[in-house]
Order: sequence, then C-alpha cells, then structure tokens
Amino acid sequence: MMVATSELFRMNRSAISGMVLPAGIGAAGRAVHERVGVVSSDVLSDPAIVVTPEFRSRVEKAGVRAALAVPLLMQGRVICGLGAGDRAGGV
Repeated sequence: MMVATSELFRMNRSAISGMVLPAGIGAAGRAVHERVGVVSSDVLSDPAIVVTPEFRSRVEKAGVRAALAVPLLMQGRVICGLGAGDRAGGV
C-alpha cells in the first residue's frame, strides 16, 4: 500500500495528496506489484495500468496523465513506490 503526495505546482495537489494506492493500482501500484519500472504517456487509457473508479476520478482532478514509476527496494524487499506525473504525453 502506498500514499501519494504531490509537490508539482501545476497539479491539483488536493486531488491526490494522501491517496492510498493498493499494490497493482495505477503506474506506481503496478511498479510495486511487479517490481519493475513503469512508463505511461496516459495512465487512464493505457491497457497495462489498472484503473479503479476512485483512481480515475482523482487522476482526472489532478490533471495528471503521463507517469513514470519505480519500486524502491531495500535488501531485496519493496518498501514503497516512487512516481512522477505530468499532463498527457509528458513522458
């Protein structure tokens, strides 16, 4: 499980700040679940990204579509996911 935060000035921070993502949801959730880096130019239309209704709503409000995410590992164990986002096509 991950908690999302935002420090990008052009994003609607309140839409995703504090959002809890189960492993497998969104780009960061996929990165954690599969232990791989994930890149998507549009997470809401990418068939490789699992999108729940809540996730879709928050991503649309935040204005983020493109994403880059990686799992962070310590001693071979995933401790969290790290992601960055931008408008559609930004990756």
